[in-house]
Amino acid sequence: MDVLYPCCAGLDVHKDTVVACSRTASGGAATSEVRTFATTTPGLLALSAWLAEHGCTHVAMKASGIYWKPVWHILADGEFTLILANAAHVKNTIDSQHPERTAINVVIHIASLTMAWENAADLLRSAAFFDAAHYPDARFTSTAVVPVSANHYIVKGNLEVRGVTRPIELDADLVEQHLDTQTGTEIGNFVVQGHLQRSAFGMTADSDFISDRVDLRISAHIQIVAPSG
Repeated sequence: MDVLYPCCAGLDVHKDTVVACSRTASGGAATSEVRTFATTTPGLLALSAWLAEHGCTHVAMKASGIYWKPVWHILADGEFTLILANAAHVKNTIDSQHPERTAINVVIHIASLTMAWENAADLLRSAAFFDAAHYPDARFTSTAVVPVSANHYIVKGNLEVRGVTRPIELDADLVEQHLDTQTGTEIGNFVVQGHLQRSAFGMTADSDFISDRVDLRISAHIQIVAPSG
């Protein structure tokens, strides 16, 4: 797999803490580090500094209710591309003994899209691209999870963008696993990669200088459930 972002991070946001996982790729190998920060202003400033020290360029988070907002506010002042997935619409579990039972359902609010250059984000939200005014959400629903090895899976599913649904196949690697002390559940941090053709979803604007191929790289936090049956 090609490395799209040499250093990225995923955040699991709670009321009092943020669990951050950074992943750095170098020399054909990848390393990850997990730290927990308080959601106080000093704690979030420490999180921002930690991400910057690791050279993270893209930071993804999911959270419940309003807990993500102060995290977003602090990190937006940094040099990060932020990605928000609404946890109310994310239902991710994986059974390590029966991965075929895994269910992944994600809703991404297009309005939450951010880029370092805000004008570029506005362009992507416009009718020429995601058309957020008419199609405010993009959705992914898994149809199959195929284990390749203990930490490597092929995820098949349907992606809906701009009201168009297409099948897509993603490559998922488990890079780190830890216990969420607040919920008592095991959480797996995955890096998911794939690609699509934007024209398949009706996005054909500026084809002279913007590639039709879009490479995807996603940080995902998935609950690992106890084997059953």
